[in-house]
Amino acid sequence: MVLAGNSLKIYEGIIIVFYIIALIIVFYNKPRGIKLNKNLLLSDLLFTVGMMVLAIVLSSLAAFLGFLKPRIALSIKEALFTILLLALIIAPAEEIIFRGIIGEWIKNRWGITTSILLTSVIFGLIHLPKGIVFSIMAGIGGLFFSIIYFNTSSIINPIITHSILGWLYFLFLKGP
Repeated sequence: MVLAGNSLKIYEGIIIVFYIIALIIVFYNKPRGIKLNKNLLLSDLLFTVGMMVLAIVLSSLAAFLGFLKPRIALSIKEALFTILLLALIIAPAEEIIFRGIIGEWIKNRWGITTSILLTSVIFGLIHLPKGIVFSIMAGIGGLFFSIIYFNTSSIINPIITHSILGWLYFLFLKGP
């Protein structure tokens, strides 16, 4: 099931409204399970950068194999709007919801490995309306974001990684 045109715009609009509501709820309720390590360690930073490089290499391989195509003609206004949307709403909301809330809940019941795998599958499935290739890439991205979250003990690292990889994907690539 790939949504296109107005159906995709309606789906994306509903998701963004849901994310904004979730961010407001999290901001006012401050869930206890979400990890926020305010001391950014060099090892955490290096691990996060290493995971980003690996994700970029895998995305480049997908593009080389023809699963992704270069983006053609992108306006500055569209690029800036998307970058702000990704950095301020989408990446923080998805990471707080999937890694911070759902991931912590699953981890507390069934362990870290199950949490990483299950949240990655769910994360991929929520992106299914954009196509199977995008859904698979999102699931793999979710795997990276979960590993970064549990290895660095901070929600900030996967938010930054998600924002950067999302920007790169949007600015340079598009799905089939």
